[in-house]
Amino acid sequence: MISFKERVLPLISLWLLFNAQALGAADLRPEEIVTVLPKDAIPAILSPAFEDGAKVSWLGAKDLVVGVEIGGHSRAYPVPTLSRHEIVNDIVGGIPIAVTWCPLCYTAIVYDRRIGGRELTFGVSGKLHANSLIMYDHQTDSLWSHLVGAAVTGPLKGEKLIPIQSMFTRWETWKGLHPAAKVLSNGKRSLFGSLRDPYESYYRSAETGIIPPRRLDKRIYPKEFVLGLILGSKAKAYPFSVLSRNPLVNDVFEGVPLLVVFAEESATGTIFQRKLEGKTLSFKKAQSLSKKDPYMLDSETGSVWEGLTGRAMKGKLQGKKLTPLPATPSFWFGWVDHYPNTELYLPEK
Repeated sequence: MISFKERVLPLISLWLLFNAQALGAADLRPEEIVTVLPKDAIPAILSPAFEDGAKVSWLGAKDLVVGVEIGGHSRAYPVPTLSRHEIVNDIVGGIPIAVTWCPLCYTAIVYDRRIGGRELTFGVSGKLHANSLIMYDHQTDSLWSHLVGAAVTGPLKGEKLIPIQSMFTRWETWKGLHPAAKVLSNGKRSLFGSLRDPYESYYRSAETGIIPPRRLDKRIYPKEFVLGLILGSKAKAYPFSVLSRNPLVNDVFEGVPLLVVFAEESATGTIFQRKLEGKTLSFKKAQSLSKKDPYMLDSETGSVWEGLTGRAMKGKLQGKKLTPLPATPSFWFGWVDHYPNTELYLPEK
């Protein structure tokens, strides 16, 4: 049985790390919220059903999923299904979560649904802020920014949801890391046919949402994929094009030693804290580092680590695990529209 400390203390640590974010790092303007659809026209999932991942045949190996693991319980939420619902209210490992997805900005973020000891459930408001999903809670009807995780209007204005670490990756990658994973059932298969994402053509196009972006930050292509991170009141983005050339990045941001790991074949990025038990580690590629399954060595002990999980597989630190940080995949235009002062990781050639 997973203990209370194992389930709750990591969330308290994340709250302490991210609480300063609130509205400080983001540019949120309630007057710029626009209505594009009626409330609940896109139906959020309130009572999700799951299937055994080992027996699922309708989900392709390269299909994208949002993976969540809490307290030994692993779930996969297929992105094509999320594109039709945008929010899944679920409970994993005893923690009430909201799996949120905005196809226009290509942002997948998982939040703890509790505020001040009160459990909320979320629906799709039909509104957007700078092309990003605006959620509402059923309990107070407050409006929430999906990308920032903050209530922008209503009785809960100013409250902030705690982000939970998740992984945006291919099903084959998540299944390889979590063989016992459950998969969100796609109850609309008979209606929609094969599991296809209705936004596929949009992802490949040069279109930047349905609302003109507020900023044209030309440091990189507007629809470049980035991995976004918030620490304190600061934001930073790591472009996939850079990470594909540098799959291991030892970085320091806001005084926190970080490790960014990128698996090029599945375009999966994760971010960890490099400090373990009071010692800051530095990492380099293992000889077996591949585009599909990255492995790495720490320079201090020579231990071998699994890149995507941050777990030491061999050596003095075998069994130890780095602390993952919630990171957000996003199109560049969506990220910089909400975090205009974001740092951008662009190492010198």
